[in-house]
Amino acid sequence: MTFSDEARAFAAAHPDLQTVEVLYSDVSGIFRGKQYPASDLPGLAAKGMISPSSHLMLDAKGHTEHWFLNPGFEGDPDVMFTPVPGSLRMVPWRAEPTAQVITEAFTLEGEPHFADVRQLLKRACQPLLDMGLIPVLALELEFYLLDARQSPPEPVKPADGRPRLTGTQTMSMEVLEDFLPFITDVKSACAVQGVPLTCILTEYGDSQFEANLRHVPSALAACDDAMCLKRIIKAVARQHGHVASFMAKPFAEGSGSGLHIHVSLLDAKGRNIFGTKGGDERLRHAVGGLLKLMPESMATFCSNANSYRRLAPNNLAPIEPTWSANERGVAVRLPVAGEKDARFEHRVAGADACPYLVTAAVLAAAHHGLAGKIDPGPMTREVDTKRPPPLPNRWLKAIDAFDRGEALRPYFGSDFKDVFVRMKRREEDRYHAEIPDRDFDWYFRTV
Repeated sequence: MTFSDEARAFAAAHPDLQTVEVLYSDVSGIFRGKQYPASDLPGLAAKGMISPSSHLMLDAKGHTEHWFLNPGFEGDPDVMFTPVPGSLRMVPWRAEPTAQVITEAFTLEGEPHFADVRQLLKRACQPLLDMGLIPVLALELEFYLLDARQSPPEPVKPADGRPRLTGTQTMSMEVLEDFLPFITDVKSACAVQGVPLTCILTEYGDSQFEANLRHVPSALAACDDAMCLKRIIKAVARQHGHVASFMAKPFAEGSGSGLHIHVSLLDAKGRNIFGTKGGDERLRHAVGGLLKLMPESMATFCSNANSYRRLAPNNLAPIEPTWSANERGVAVRLPVAGEKDARFEHRVAGADACPYLVTAAVLAAAHHGLAGKIDPGPMTREVDTKRPPPLPNRWLKAIDAFDRGEALRPYFGSDFKDVFVRMKRREEDRYHAEIPDRDFDWYFRTV
């Protein structure tokens, strides 16, 4: 079914539809877009949405400098955002009947735009597809539920006035009961939008939760679902008077929030290549690629200054390119699994990262390892004293590593890689040019 056919059927099924929200992900993993009257849906289906190309390269504050991104952005030309078939869904939290649709960017000549992260993920997947392999992915997102009326924000209290359970209430059914109305509304919104949520659980942080998505045989669909899930969680939290934050490290003493990606690969007959004969060796090679490209990829896994506060020892957040079976302190974990669900879990990225960009880097590295038959070396145990060199643990170090590295260039494209470096260097400069309150606390009277 073309999107035009889908739009006509959708409009017929929802005759009271009034508004359509046209969405796209920027490089920071934030949905941007416009609202249109429902009567414009046929035109959107036929022609798409025109918007400036620099909006693909916005930072977390929505800042853009197209003149700094050149070449490729001279004069900030328009690009065409074309609806993705199958992504037209109702928005259940809107009082006015509203739908949303995900788009991807093309040049006015009809070519995929190099700066569109969804198009980039397609490009990064292609080498695996050329090998006859289909990625199957499940994404897990951690987040905090906060009371933003407090400064700084604090963990929320139960709506019925009961005292909040404090501390590390991991897997607490009591906390889930306290926030059952919020969780129920999240599940309902996911059901309306077809987002394959499997469960929500409490994590290690005070008022920290994890939402898990089901395995799907499409990297694009998995990332679309993750983006929609984040939007649902934020919207439902707002309805309940809370703020859902996917910051990597909102509290110095609290657990960080990660984006974990489970990946298996199917062959043309639908068999998991990690679970069939020779699967252990193929899994080792994929892990070898992940570890080798990890330093170069850190700027995609940890996309802003706060991201690196999560990377601390003894925090279940990896600080070295390590792997192991059934240990959670490593960068790549091999979960307990059988032949059909043999997989690796990539645990480096923060929940603040762009799912499309992270997944592109993960699949590119897995292909790199398979194609080059890269040996990952011995597994690392938590008690081992001999450790590999640490991953870049500061923003600028990660940007430098991404800039120097060449392994990702065939997967990401030279244009994207070069523009991403320029954007991130500029963003890092602006961040550190601001004078934070800590400067006054540490230095105002002491120096």
